[in-house]
Amino acid sequence: GTDVFNPFLKSYVQHFKYQSISTNQWKDYLFEYFQDQVEILKGVDWDTWLYAPGLPPVIPEYHSALSEPCQTLCAKWSDRNADVAQCVSSDVEKFCPAQMIEFLALLLQEKPLSADRFLRMTKLYGLDGVKNSEIKFRWLRIGLLAKCEDVVPHVTDFLSTVGRMKFVRPLFRDLYAWEEKRPVALSLHDKLKPQMMHVVSYTLGKDLHIEAK
Repeated sequence: GTDVFNPFLKSYVQHFKYQSISTNQWKDYLFEYFQDQVEILKGVDWDTWLYAPGLPPVIPEYHSALSEPCQTLCAKWSDRNADVAQCVSSDVEKFCPAQMIEFLALLLQEKPLSADRFLRMTKLYGLDGVKNSEIKFRWLRIGLLAKCEDVVPHVTDFLSTVGRMKFVRPLFRDLYAWEEKRPVALSLHDKLKPQMMHVVSYTLGKDLHIEAK
């Protein structure tokens, strides 16, 4: 477990700092450090682990206790026949940020919500007040895909304060794909272009079909 392995990692980094080492050096140090566990280490099929192609020989069992509530909640909101009036704010009270990100990411893989459903979800879970950029980014994308007018000012505000390609490019593309809001995307790009990194502005120019301007 971590109580045993973390001290090894610290010792390993300290021992080999400022060096470039080989796999065999790492393995030799592993055996040296865990001298009381040598027989167990000898039982490891090192050639398969280190050199064989394909999946590792042992696949760990991953627990899904954190992801299952996200999947269940996504299924409720994405099912157009489901009565979302039964959804309550406590649905996400115990969600950690990673779970909220996963829930919204799953929703993005489904068919777009209606604007009314998006607004209900926003109000219920307080998404319009969230500060976490990863959560806000996905919420904004869901709103644009739902063609919700109310989300557009939030999108323009967010794009005016962030510069990361992973946020900027998808939101501009979603805004541009909404035909009625295409002028907003173009105008916003012109406004923000002076403060963008060149690679961001250049790539957006291609996305927005204005690279020649």
